[in-house]
Amino acid sequence: SVYSKEQLYELKSKIDWFEFYQKFLPELVQRGKLAWSTCPWHSETRPSFSIDTECGIWRCWGSCNIGGDCFKFYQKFYGTTFGEAVQKIAEMYNYELVISEEEVKERNYKKALYNVNETMCNAYEKSLASNNEAYNYLTEIRRISPKIIKDFRLGCGINKLPDKNSLKKLGLLLQGEN
Repeated sequence: SVYSKEQLYELKSKIDWFEFYQKFLPELVQRGKLAWSTCPWHSETRPSFSIDTECGIWRCWGSCNIGGDCFKFYQKFYGTTFGEAVQKIAEMYNYELVISEEEVKERNYKKALYNVNETMCNAYEKSLASNNEAYNYLTEIRRISPKIIKDFRLGCGINKLPDKNSLKKLGLLLQGEN
């Protein structure tokens, strides 16, 4: 996460948990320190979804059998990423999130490595597609289905490699003593 743990804790400290979850679960009922509702992700007639209104964690005790904090709830409810959930909840509570320069640099660095990794994966896939011998080995001898090859993005070696330092950092290239 590009947000510090301290920021996330501070944001959480501003939230009235019953009020927060009631925005998503209008039938929420408080019983002691727990609030109960039907689960928003499966059909049921009796409430199986509980929220600890002191710390904000939730759990579905029904067929979902999952739980988490407010960020995970928002992610699952709206189908967003963790970062989007944090930003939206911060907006709900007028909390200003700060991303340090160091965190931005780290994020950009990881993104650059991801891009190199994606480029290499595409090159390996393309190499396999044009190498009948390697493709036949996987499908006929190893009995790997074309769907598995596609889903797991399998590939084979290539002759022309990009920047060796990036490949080393990704673990795609190992350099021995010789």
